[in-house]
Amino acid sequence: MAKDGGSRGPTIEQLKEYEIQVEERRRQREIEEKQGNDTLFRGNQNPPEEEESTFKFSIQDRGEYMDEEIKIKNIPPSVLPNFYGTTSEDPDSFLFEFDIVFRTYGYTDDAHRLRLFPTALKATTLRWFMGLGEHTVTDWDNMRKIFLKKYQPYYRSKDSKDDIFRMNQQGDETLEEYLERFSYNLQKSKDRTMSTDLI
Repeated sequence: MAKDGGSRGPTIEQLKEYEIQVEERRRQREIEEKQGNDTLFRGNQNPPEEEESTFKFSIQDRGEYMDEEIKIKNIPPSVLPNFYGTTSEDPDSFLFEFDIVFRTYGYTDDAHRLRLFPTALKATTLRWFMGLGEHTVTDWDNMRKIFLKKYQPYYRSKDSKDDIFRMNQQGDETLEEYLERFSYNLQKSKDRTMSTDLI
């Protein structure tokens, strides 16, 4: 026992008394909250409805997909490509990469692609998707067309036939790498009607 007059802390009786007081306050708050809710319901006998979300889901669940359970294997989120909608992002390349991931995991059904597509959209593209309206997307082909119609103009406006012919081989780039880059840029170019003889 300390003889210096210092405090030894609360006694067991004091701790029990404190616990009783805390419990009484908790019960009193519960009673007050219940009474407050009862008062709210008396004016309107119906309980308040749950608030609806501002945005409705754009993809319509089709009957054929609902009849069969769509089982999706665990695809790590880090594997899925992301699309932010910047002018430097190629929407065609994004869809191609998205398709590669699904084929790698053994998904060939469009219902799987449609189900996970919104998870790959980020920032402005997710807001765009949210604004499409309820059930505006009916299938994967429809989703692809809507997506490309929206984002191809942003990206492709920079492409032109002249840009293709101004390409130069980089100092550290092999001829094979340059030809691959040239073919890729030609393929994604707006002007796909160029004759291969011209190249």
